Amino acid sequence: MAALERRYILFIALSLAVVIGSQALRAVLFPGPPAPPVDVAAQDAAQDAAQDESEDRRDADAATNRAAAAVAPKAASDKTAEAPPTKPAAPADAPPVELPRMRVMLGSLDPASPARMLVTLTSRGAAVERIELAGSRLHDQDDRSGYLGHLAPVATDGGCRVLLVGPGTPADLAGIRSGDVIERLAGNPTPDPAALLETLQRTKPGQKVDVTVKRGGESLTMPVVLDRRPLEVVRPEFLTRPLDDPDTGPCDPLSFRLSLEERDGSRRPDGERSEIAGSELWENDWETVVESESTVRFRRTLGGGLVVSKVYRLVEPEAARAEEEGSRLELTLEFTGGESATSLAYAIDGPTGLPTEGWWYTA
Repeated sequence: MAALERRYILFIALSLAVVIGSQALRAVLFPGPPAPPVDVAAQDAAQDAAQDESEDRRDADAATNRAAAAVAPKAASDKTAEAPPTKPAAPADAPPVELPRMRVMLGSLDPASPARMLVTLTSRGAAVERIELAGSRLHDQDDRSGYLGHLAPVATDGGCRVLLVGPGTPADLAGIRSGDVIERLAGNPTPDPAALLETLQRTKPGQKVDVTVKRGGESLTMPVVLDRRPLEVVRPEFLTRPLDDPDTGPCDPLSFRLSLEERDGSRRPDGERSEIAGSELWENDWETVVESESTVRFRRTLGGGLVVSKVYRLVEPEAARAEEEGSRLELTLEFTGGESATSLAYAIDGPTGLPTEGWWYTA
């Protein structure tokens, strides 16, 4: 027995030695990053460098997706029959037409909806701003505060004006509508979007709160049951930090941004954020046309009368596979018009804000 006890003690001692040794070896071979100096200027420079590196990486990825296309006058690269009639082109030296910023939603967060996703599109670059998934298991793993919905609020007299209400969100189920002005939430005044977000961050999923809105000169109080924030497979970010509103500050490039890499011999500078003169698409607002509940067309006229269209469409699956797949989002590009034949190459950026969780891929 004494020999057996000695062997147990020896085994435990050796095990502890292995564990401690492995931790010490890990600290030597894989040291953590050094703490950054507490210097505001250095931090700003590091952020700028990281953003430049992110842009360069996205440019490199986009280059692999280049596709050359020959565009003849009045011919579409994808679907000629569906190409919209073009307006007379403005002179090449005419100033660009300023269009208002618009957001459009496709789908629903209602788990019973065949879409099983809520897509937010923006006229800024005709890009995808975010894609939220519907389902009882598909939730954000980091944000545990109450979720009302992405309302794109703007400050106005008396509160926050709601610009968007996604179908199936708690705001929609409570009866909040686009154009309402949120004056108070859970008893707290909401004079601006920051105050509204701060109040929501103090709430919990499942909590019932009162929302006071002004609609048509009348104040209404509505009870809202907050939900847990859904999983976003696409979302706006800046240096990996999620953004509630990408229009209020620095933002990484939005998802599925389109650029002309070459046009009639002119090339977009490699590794730079500039575009070919007369062919700017990234930060401009495109004309927005809601063609149906499942289709949105963005259109922009470039120099020389070339019309570029991006058509987003939610396509429902076959009935037999609806519960397994849900709808899919399709993107179609169209190049029409032009005063003369044009040769071009284009690139499309990938998605921004993909989650780090892996289980949702098989959900």
